[in-house]
Amino acid sequence: MPDDRFKEVCEQAYSRQTFLRLLRGKLQFREEPVTRPPIEVDAALLYDLGFIETSDDKTLRVYEVHIRDQTNIARNRAGLRRIVAKTIDASVEGALAGFHKNQEAEWRLSFMTKELGISEKGSIVEKETATTRYTYLLGPTVQTRTAQERLSKLHKRSSLSDIEDAFAVEPLNIEFYKELVKWYGCAKTIVHFPGDGSLPQSNNSTSLIRMTTRMLFVWFLKEKGLVNEDLFDCDKIKKKIYYDKESSYYKAILQNLFFATLNIEVDSRGFDGEGAKRTRESLSGCYEYGKKSSNPLFKIEDWQVKELFNGIPFLNGGLFECLDAIATAAAPPPH
Repeated sequence: MPDDRFKEVCEQAYSRQTFLRLLRGKLQFREEPVTRPPIEVDAALLYDLGFIETSDDKTLRVYEVHIRDQTNIARNRAGLRRIVAKTIDASVEGALAGFHKNQEAEWRLSFMTKELGISEKGSIVEKETATTRYTYLLGPTVQTRTAQERLSKLHKRSSLSDIEDAFAVEPLNIEFYKELVKWYGCAKTIVHFPGDGSLPQSNNSTSLIRMTTRMLFVWFLKEKGLVNEDLFDCDKIKKKIYYDKESSYYKAILQNLFFATLNIEVDSRGFDGEGAKRTRESLSGCYEYGKKSSNPLFKIEDWQVKELFNGIPFLNGGLFECLDAIATAAAPPPH
């Protein structure tokens, strides 16, 4: 679980005080007064704030990095890392850096190391942490729970390996897929996809895997701002659909999202009778369950239904091709 002491730090816009509070709270940080002029590297100013001493006698420099050009802090992880990597010399094992820009709420916390190693040919080479890993985007406009959980593992006696593990991606990925397998095993006992002649009941697992893959991809789209977040907000959805009707969330929201939105070109979307496109016989590519439906699931007007799905792109890749028995699957609502 995240350490509550760092929730505020991770969810705030950058300030030197915020950064120093995080360092003082979790690591053996030796603060130095910022009296020397900053180091200028490319279009950035590096302020040397001090150093971290680890339990295995390693040293990390700590920098505040002020980005002065148009570099996108959220996206340009590799470029930001290279700015600090140029300052790491043989006197330290690596660095911890907080990157920020004026007038921007988002900031980035990155860990990096540089050490000497021996290549297969016997020559001395520098080994560095991967440029796009070991970094967290923080601030009030981003999701920081993962960063909070990982950074909470640090303490005053952390080793260099402990710090690297707190920033590493692999353990988090392993944990995610373990939880996904557990969820799938549970969902198989709840979710049912009745056959329609082309989909026998024995293929229920296949349909569940297909839906899970779609949901993972849709969640990625949502995180990128390409899918309306309200579609996954339980409280907001309850005000728009008859939530207590059987399979109402799957039918009204997911089927309309998959088959009548993501699988249909933008100009061809709409309710039946409005010129909307159908994907195949008996499987509709139109928005369903509006006011004129024989089984209305939406409390809102048809034009408001279409508003829910506005701005979502058309994906011509086959993932959202309608291969399921439409309007019959029973799926749990979001929690």
